[in-house]
Amino acid sequence: MSNDAQAAEQSQQLFREFEVQLNAGNFDSKIVDVIGACGKRLESGPTEQKWTLTWEGEVFREDEMTLDEICRAEDLAGTSWAALKPIWKGGYLRALLRAFLEHRQGMPESVSKKVVGSMTRDAALDIIGMVEVEAPKAVSESDEDVTS
Repeated sequence: MSNDAQAAEQSQQLFREFEVQLNAGNFDSKIVDVIGACGKRLESGPTEQKWTLTWEGEVFREDEMTLDEICRAEDLAGTSWAALKPIWKGGYLRALLRAFLEHRQGMPESVSKKVVGSMTRDAALDIIGMVEVEAPKAVSESDEDVTS
């Protein structure tokens, strides 16, 4: 498992443990501190988690996918790009990695199918990472340039 994937998994485990303790009432005496810490975190602006795939040193990022890569991954996975989270299903990871290898490295379809399909579970988990990125700004009607 990549360092990014390990860090994300550890973070999720810590949060689950915190959530259990919080729900059990074990932080009731510190609830003001917990809420204050949440407020400070929100002051830095919204963020979201994006996945990465690392193949032979090259990093493929979710937020850098081209439309051709998106369409190829959708065709391979049989679902919308919005659902393609490589940690959710092996088929999603397979589709995304094949799309990247075919489009960015010029790997023939028959080769990408064989190479990706023969990966072990552990090797597949090792290439998945997560990065925190700034969340996109919401667009309101007043922000749009509407001309008739």
